[in-house]
Amino acid sequence: MCMQECPPTSPRKPWQRIGELYAIEAEVRGCTAEQRLAARKARAAPLMQSLYDWIQTQMKTLSRHSIRQKRSHTC
Repeated sequence: MCMQECPPTSPRKPWQRIGELYAIEAEVRGCTAEQRLAARKARAAPLMQSLYDWIQTQMKTLSRHSIRQKRSHTC
């Protein structure tokens, strides 16, 4: 179960992607460090990239003067 195949990244709501990341971590708990790393590279990295891409797209839709836009750059 440590190296379960993950379907290709598809459009999903951001909280679904985050839930999938938590599920991956739950699955690899108890695996060796090498297995965890491999699972993260194969399954979590594409999810993180899609989440990053989604955030970048959303940032383009916000006004430069938006509170959210300003707060997102202060972190």
